[in-house]
Formats: sequence, C-alpha cells, structure tokens
Amino acid sequence: MVLGAVLVVLVLTVNAIVVRFGDEGSMNR
Repeated sequence: MVLGAVLVVLVLTVNAIVVRFGDEGSMNR
C-alpha cells in the first residue's frame, strides 16, 4: 500500500511538471 501511494505521488508530480513544461513550450512557440 505504501509503495502504491508513493507511485501515485510520483506520477502526479511528473504529470504536473510535464503539463507545465508543455504549456510553456506551446505558449512560447
């Protein structure tokens, strides 16, 4: 259960970072 929670947190963090970089790249270009 602990590993599952950690994986979920990591996925959410990566998703947030990717979305931010993706939006910035789209806006800049």
